[in-house]
Amino acid sequence: SYEFTLVDQFGVITQRSGTTFLLPRSSRFVIEPAVDAGRAPQSIEFRIQGAQWQLRELPRAALVVEATRAQTLEENGIKKTVVETTIGNQSSYNLRGIEVDIVVSDRDGNTIGVNKIGIESLVSASRRTIRAIWPRELAGEIGRVEVVPIVNLLDPDSIAAPE
Repeated sequence: SYEFTLVDQFGVITQRSGTTFLLPRSSRFVIEPAVDAGRAPQSIEFRIQGAQWQLRELPRAALVVEATRAQTLEENGIKKTVVETTIGNQSSYNLRGIEVDIVVSDRDGNTIGVNKIGIESLVSASRRTIRAIWPRELAGEIGRVEVVPIVNLLDPDSIAAPE
């Protein structure tokens, strides 16, 4: 599990906690969307608590990003940024509990938006298109959109043989 705390000169603004996983030889974003800070933080404290390491032989989850498109849409006079992406399951397993992390950067490489979308299930040799919507247009010109699909292969409920 993890906990992060946003802090300014007056003290703690807000805290958020959750759980996640990290697969062998991988890196991972920890995204908490829609955190209402109220004030601009001066620092962020991030703590990992009670890590439980497991050593296992894991199947390969071949999740691939097949296409990604970022655009600005206007709805009722309000501009919103939308990222649409297609995720494919090229593994021989049906997968459940897929998380898709989305990081949007400007042309200078600065992060201007993050989001997280869940896919309940994705059968073997199939694909799904998902949309991440920000309530307002992201500030800055979009230079790069990074989409990272991941499934917890350590959880036996996440993997099933095709029927």
